[in-house]
Amino acid sequence: MPRRVKTFGFDDLAKLLDPQRFRATFKAEMLKAQNAVGAKFRQEAQDRIDDKSYQPNRPFTVMIKGSTTPLVRKGDLHGSLTWNAEPFRIAMGTSDTRRARNGRLVAEILHNGATIQVTNRIRRAVFAQLSKSMLRRLPERVREGPGKPFWVIPARPYIADVFESSAWRVFARSRYVRALQRTIAKQLGGLGSGR
Repeated sequence: MPRRVKTFGFDDLAKLLDPQRFRATFKAEMLKAQNAVGAKFRQEAQDRIDDKSYQPNRPFTVMIKGSTTPLVRKGDLHGSLTWNAEPFRIAMGTSDTRRARNGRLVAEILHNGATIQVTNRIRRAVFAQLSKSMLRRLPERVREGPGKPFWVIPARPYIADVFESSAWRVFARSRYVRALQRTIAKQLGGLGSGR
C-alpha cells in the first residue's frame, strides 16, 4: 500500500519567502552587480582607447597635438569614463562636457566622427595653437591658401565597441544572474533558522 507523502511545491516555497526581504536583498545585490558592470565598462573603454587600434591621427593633427595616438592628449577623455548605478538601471558613458565651437560635445565628436566645415575663424584658432616652427613646416598652400573646406574626423567608437562586445555582455549577464542567485540563497538560508 502506498504511503501518503507530504509534498512541498512552488506555492509552499513562495509562502515561506518574505517578499519585502527578498526585494531589499535583491536591490542590494543588483546594486553590487551594476557597480561591477560599470567598472568593467570603464576598464574596457579605457583599454580600447589605449590599444591604439583606431585609425592613427593625420599628419596635421599630429603637428597640432604632438602625437599619432588617437583619443589621447592629456588623458581627459580616459579619465572621464564613468557610470551611475542604481539597483535596476545603469548609465554608462563619459562625464566630459567640453564642447566644440559648433556646440557639440567633444567626446561625441571623437566617438561618432564628424565633418567640420573649416571657416577662417576655425583656421585662425587652430593655427594660433601652433608654434612658429610648426607653422614653418606647413606647406605654403596650407598657410596662405584656403586649404580644405572640410576636415573629417573619423569615428572611433570607444564606447559602442564595449557594448557590442560579446565578452562584455557575457560578463554583465553573469553578474545579474549571480545577483539573483545570491538573493535566493540568502532567502533560502533563512528558512532553516525558524523563520
